[in-house]
Amino acid sequence: MGWFDRFRRPSPGTPSPPHARVETPTPAEAVHDARGQTTRPLGLPAGTPRFVVLDVETTGLSASSHRIVELALLTTDPSGRVLDEWSTRLNPQSPVGATHIHGITDAEVAHAPSFSDVLAELNQRLAGAAVVAHNARFDLAFIRAEYARARWQLPHVPALCTLDASAHHLPHLARRRLADCCHAIGQPLTDAHSALG
Repeated sequence: MGWFDRFRRPSPGTPSPPHARVETPTPAEAVHDARGQTTRPLGLPAGTPRFVVLDVETTGLSASSHRIVELALLTTDPSGRVLDEWSTRLNPQSPVGATHIHGITDAEVAHAPSFSDVLAELNQRLAGAAVVAHNARFDLAFIRAEYARARWQLPHVPALCTLDASAHHLPHLARRRLADCCHAIGQPLTDAHSALG
């Protein structure tokens, strides 16, 4: 069962399949570097279809006036197998904002890279991929704003918003927060207010 199959409703009378466990390949162990980046080497052939699940932690709620303090990308193949993960703290060049929510302090990002420092890496990881995010409009608005501050324009990326998709695949839910959706499909959610979590 693929990652997106978890959101599909079974046909009437069809037993629900057990939830797939996404396994991270063992040969490519995660590497944590001195600048606070976590990476697992991608090493995919060009043109390989993939999804990039994206999340940001921010200094506030307005993309035009607040900044990204943490960014994570998790790359999967079309069936949901994790191929790569990458995350980094970013120096927002301003106070980090809601530490009580994201747990990130000013001291922890004082020597972190700026968004423009990771732009080339981000371009490489997003190129040719479809982006997935819960409330994708929020995350992509912040990414676009950061690109603009770096005097770049984010090219069009196909995107799937799991918040929007949950209305179709999980119509019985009264609330559609990420935690609600994960609970409904039996997917554990830990450390929800970190980008990689």
